[in-house]
Amino acid sequence: MACPVCLQPTRRWIPAYQSPFIIERTGLPIQEARSYICQACEHVFITPFYTEEVLAALYTGYRDQTYNAARDRHEPGYAELAVRMADENGPDYALRRGYYDYFMKKFKDFDGDVVDFGGGDGYYSRYVFPKARITVVEEDYERKGGDLAATMAKAGVLFATHVFEHVPQPRRLLTQLVSLLRQNAFVYVELPRPYSGELEDSFARLERLRGAGEPLPFEDIVIQHEHIGHFSKKSATRLMAYSGVDVQEVYLHSEGIMGFLGMKRA
Repeated sequence: MACPVCLQPTRRWIPAYQSPFIIERTGLPIQEARSYICQACEHVFITPFYTEEVLAALYTGYRDQTYNAARDRHEPGYAELAVRMADENGPDYALRRGYYDYFMKKFKDFDGDVVDFGGGDGYYSRYVFPKARITVVEEDYERKGGDLAATMAKAGVLFATHVFEHVPQPRRLLTQLVSLLRQNAFVYVELPRPYSGELEDSFARLERLRGAGEPLPFEDIVIQHEHIGHFSKKSATRLMAYSGVDVQEVYLHSEGIMGFLGMKRA
């Protein structure tokens, strides 16, 4: 199995647990899922890879009332969590605003074009770039008549927050986006909390148990859910480098945010 970040062969795997919510939401058949760890770049990813059809089924109407109710049936408490996460006056928004005030403060006066890729309602890009012209690009952007190539070509910044942990081929996607940018455009990628070294230790322990025919403790098995890729600082930095971005700044926030800022390579 080739790693979707560095493309190197990856042979270390343990069983993964398929989320019942994902199966209901997407209509996926129940099948063997595997969680791989790449020894070359440390990326963790889950197969089978989601297809475009599965991704569309999963994210159309993302976090609307129907989505939240269905997920709450399988994960009690999620609907309440979703309400909290959507509160612009709540702690989640305050945390991200404070993070941007520190790491992205140089862009407060940027008045060019910004592409917010996968940005939902664009709240955070508007906060980071209050003087910029912002275009939010979601997965249905071109189906609705948008011209992705033209939009990207005029952008001075690509802003992509919490996107690449959701896609099966992050390098392929980021490479495509970067190729459409003009030279010296900025690229900002934000990812959730990096996995700790304990994950690799867990892999090794579960591999030993699997080899001995022992049952695997459920709490240590990676779940095939919305996050189908799990990045470390190393794998995220390589994702950007392999996609044509020279990384200039990295910030690992104490509350579990990784920020990577770079520029399209000349």
